[in-house]
Formats: sequence, C-alpha cells, structure tokens
Amino acid sequence: MTERVINQIRALIQEGKLRPGDRLPAERDLARQLRISRASLRAGLRSLAALGVLVSRHGSGTFIADGPPALVSEPLNLLAALHGFTAEQMFEARRLVEVAIAGLAAENATPDQLRIMAEEVSET
Repeated sequence: MTERVINQIRALIQEGKLRPGDRLPAERDLARQLRISRASLRAGLRSLAALGVLVSRHGSGTFIADGPPALVSEPLNLLAALHGFTAEQMFEARRLVEVAIAGLAAENATPDQLRIMAEEVSET
C-alpha cells in the first residue's frame, strides 16, 4: 500500500494536479480517493516525507515540498554513509546534474516559463 500511495502522489504531480507548495487533501479524503486505509496512507506519506517530497506542518496539513530537496538530509546522509561518499561528492554530483537539468528546462521552456526562470535568476 505504501508503494500505491507513492505512485498515486507521483501521478498527481506528473499530471500537474499537485505542484510545489500545494496542500494535500485531508487524510480522510485522500484515503477514500485512493481506496486505502488511513494507516496505509500515513505510511506512504511518511515515506514521501523521508524522501523530501512532502512536508508536514503541524496544524496546517501536508504539502508538496516547495523548492529543491535539501542537500543535507537524513536519507542522503544515510546513503552517503552506506556507500562511502562524502557530502562534498554529493554536492558536486548534484551541481553537475542541476546544471544539465537547467539547460534542458531552458531549451524546452515556453515563453512564460522562460520569463519565470529569468525572474527567479534575477532574485538570487
């Protein structure tokens, strides 16, 4: 059931129905929509939160993470320790991947998306 939750949230993101910063529906409604128990839903949501896809805000709900994943996170630290690489090596790999992704985004962007990217770059 955890995998089902992950796949459903992924599908909603890919379809553009959930975007960074969006609040997820209430657990009761989302569990009903996915036709699973709330306990199974919570397990899936915890997995997505551990991956940095979701952020829970006590009293406010669960949201799609806004912005890039944090470089220093427990899942990444655990993977680094497990595979014997350093935070510096992770940062270098991330830098290479993000530059390539930014290039692809710019090549495939609509004029409106290019405007948004230009605004983001000028703010930093």
